Amino acid sequence: EPRDCAALRALHEDCFPVRYNERFYADVSQRSYLGRPLITQVARWTQQLPGPPALDKPAGKRSRDPDPWLENGAAPRDTDVNELAGGITAQVRLLDPQDPEQPHLTAASVKAGFTRGCYILTLATNQAHRRCGIGSNLLRYVIDLAAQDPECGVVYLHVITYNDSAIRFYERHGFKRVTRVYNFYKIQNEFYDSFLYALVLGAAELAPVSPSF
Repeated sequence: EPRDCAALRALHEDCFPVRYNERFYADVSQRSYLGRPLITQVARWTQQLPGPPALDKPAGKRSRDPDPWLENGAAPRDTDVNELAGGITAQVRLLDPQDPEQPHLTAASVKAGFTRGCYILTLATNQAHRRCGIGSNLLRYVIDLAAQDPECGVVYLHVITYNDSAIRFYERHGFKRVTRVYNFYKIQNEFYDSFLYALVLGAAELAPVSPSF
């Protein structure tokens, strides 16, 4: 929502060396990015929910009960919301076999109808509330949404190569390193490589590649 953009921007600037421009946050406030729908979700730290987040839910399945840590799982009206604890943005995109920044699925997967992937643009959690499961819940929220799309065969993202904690986080959640993307990030006029990570959905399969780790 528009009211969350300033807090989300502050969270991003605290967590990421990359700086996103005004256009990005203007789009986020409208739940769009580059003219296409954007998946956005935030988690809030509340006085009435000081303990750990809700129990883990299996990927690809959605609980009938809303997660009380997520914005869409509305907290009681008298809950005192203190701060943004985390946020995620993602977008379902057509997979382009010529795009080196995307994972590629096998020809059989494409023939079976898996022509799209869900790209995670950002996932950030407030440093004061890490190791509480917030990032995991946000990630599973997006995976669950992507799994409901019969044409979506993969969830994917990029991680800067030196971010060991993020790499361990995604690998714990089943993401596999696909390849290295050279000069993916530009930070203070210097270029940095990223690792492309992917999690296949359903019966989809990743095409074999020659990884450049």
